Amino acid sequence: ILRAGRSASQVRTLIVQGDRACVDATFTLGTLPAEPPAPWWSNREPFDLPPIDECVKLPAARDGAPFVVSIMDRSDLRLDPEVIGFASGNPSGKAELRGWISFADNRPVDALGLLFFTDAFPPATFELAEAGWVPTLSLSVYVRAVPVPGPLRVSQTAQVVDGGRFDEVCEVWDASDRLVAQATQLAAIRIPEGLQPPARP
Repeated sequence: ILRAGRSASQVRTLIVQGDRACVDATFTLGTLPAEPPAPWWSNREPFDLPPIDECVKLPAARDGAPFVVSIMDRSDLRLDPEVIGFASGNPSGKAELRGWISFADNRPVDALGLLFFTDAFPPATFELAEAGWVPTLSLSVYVRAVPVPGPLRVSQTAQVVDGGRFDEVCEVWDASDRLVAQATQLAAIRIPEGLQPPARP
């Protein structure tokens, strides 16, 4: 425990495997209200998606992919058909993914589930170039509210790809059109040599 307070406390967690530190995390913890009020001000707007049964479920192992993404088996993730050009080798150039997500076993989503979902989508850079493994270097998540029951909408957008790194922002909205979680992350990326960036749409 780094600090204990009345409205928020900070803790640090270190996950070690053998003699190697795998995860070093700092958490600011508080109590989420059971019925949070509407935001006093916001410039964020919920977005529409096609119905779930019209969206595309990605398997954990895709034909031709060099690895299995086992995280896909833990969730029911369905991407908007407009943002899966990468799956057929035709990325859109928009660096944005959108879709529905819930747990594969239909369990309710709590605050820990939101932490999981903010990093459960494929990298948004897949709609620029599918570059294989894209490891997260740092991740900051703000859990705003416990979502109401039902599948969640996720929007994930890459902003700048530079020097073998890129930053990405994620928003998670619940069925009541409330923004329940936001995340930013820095990840590593290996762009194939000689590949030119796509024209911006």
